[in-house]
Amino acid sequence: ENSISKKNFLKLINELISKDDEKKLEEITNFNFSDLIRDIKNLKQSDFEFIGSNIRWFNHKLNKKGLHLLRCILAEKIFYKKIKKYLNNKNFNFFYEKGFIKFPFDQVKLLKEMMSYLMNGHEKKQTKIKWKESYVKYLKNDNQREFHIDSFHNTFKVWVYGGNIKTKHGPLNIIPNSQKNDFNKLKWLYKISNSNTGLTEPSFRLKKNYFRLFNKSIEILPLNNKKTIILVNTYAFHKRGAIGKNTLRKSLRIAGDNDGGLKRQNPFK
Repeated sequence: ENSISKKNFLKLINELISKDDEKKLEEITNFNFSDLIRDIKNLKQSDFEFIGSNIRWFNHKLNKKGLHLLRCILAEKIFYKKIKKYLNNKNFNFFYEKGFIKFPFDQVKLLKEMMSYLMNGHEKKQTKIKWKESYVKYLKNDNQREFHIDSFHNTFKVWVYGGNIKTKHGPLNIIPNSQKNDFNKLKWLYKISNSNTGLTEPSFRLKKNYFRLFNKSIEILPLNNKKTIILVNTYAFHKRGAIGKNTLRKSLRIAGDNDGGLKRQNPFK
């Protein structure tokens, strides 16, 4: 149920992948795009199931020809096709371009509106949002302090920070606009998707020697020292800030089996 068919996957490629996308993949991989498509067509459906699913990364020889990059680009194109009609909303457009947005907690209706857009209108009649408390404390070896992406496609999380959250509490840091698959991000994705990194951590980490390729990061703090809702696209590079020793950060997350955001679905559907 979680994977689309090879036939539908190839149909989406034909509909959404442009000649410019093909050229970009060929420049990065040094393989002909047609070779990748031929090899995908030759896969058995049982071998294809991972490709058409929401699995973040898997170790496959076709990554050398750009399979992981193709999944990333295709998921981005499908997402844009679903939400482009909502981009005339200035708040949603800001979120789409920057990868994050924040607003006062008493404007929770804006969060519901944004979530509705992200779900392509299917959540307009959702019930009241339920919150749960979340606590984070200092850890000496905290891998959440490394910039990373959560998956190969656009995913979304929500935090609520109290007005007292400061730098010492390790607030969220994000690299604005890095949710977009520009050439530098695709080059980085190609290298890391052809390494063994995903065997231990498929939420790929961005090492410092790559920082120069992207925008400078910013720290997300509450608005005017007031309780603030933060909505983030976690396909953008993000991390937890450094938490001071003997310091506890308390925030709110959306309650439920969703890791604090919209529950991950198959991006190809």
